[in-house]
Amino acid sequence: MNRPRLGEKQAGAGHPTAETSYRMCLEVLRDNAPAIAFYERCGGSATRDFWERVPGGTELPVIEYAWTPEGVKTLANG
Repeated sequence: MNRPRLGEKQAGAGHPTAETSYRMCLEVLRDNAPAIAFYERCGGSATRDFWERVPGGTELPVIEYAWTPEGVKTLANG
């Protein structure tokens, strides 16, 4: 079961785009609603929705959240 991607932009230093370049990103399991709510409260943006294959061949549904450089500074300064 494939789910569509959330957007065209890719997050992380290895995935800059012409539109936005993110400095910090993390991945969270799609069903982890408390973590997703926390990341969104902290200003994170969902940048990818994908399936990740882990050792043993299992595929897990993952959402990648990212923060802009300005967002990271805001978090760091409390």
